[in-house]
Amino acid sequence: DTEFKKKVKCTTRYIKTNEKILEQGKLHTAVYLIKSGKVRVIVHAEIKEDSPLRPGIAELGETDIFGEFELFDNSPASADVSAIVDCELIEIDIPSFKKYLESHPEVGYRFLIAITQSLVARLRHADKTIFSIYSWGMKAHKLDKYLE
Repeated sequence: DTEFKKKVKCTTRYIKTNEKILEQGKLHTAVYLIKSGKVRVIVHAEIKEDSPLRPGIAELGETDIFGEFELFDNSPASADVSAIVDCELIEIDIPSFKKYLESHPEVGYRFLIAITQSLVARLRHADKTIFSIYSWGMKAHKLDKYLE
């Protein structure tokens, strides 16, 4: 779409292995589309004050997007995102992208459907992971009889 290219600020970024792209708790103004490579999404959590836990909650690859929550709210990043291997990313400026979507409702609708499908798939995966951890904890404490 030539109008998209004129109205939405996009740049190609080359990211090296282990380079951090987004930092949990920091504001950002871009959505990223992975053109090549893989990234890992990591959330900071704490079990005890002196024992930080950093579980990798997802690995994303070619054609996946991340940083999309900022399209819907103005909150800081909910996770760190770092390159697992060298990556080529398309960095899409959120303010100009929002204006474009608002002025092109048919494109906005298709984008909303696609992003919703992606988020639902991630939510389903997260639900399975949460239940697996919950089940493991119940069994570890010999409370699994309550799972039936």
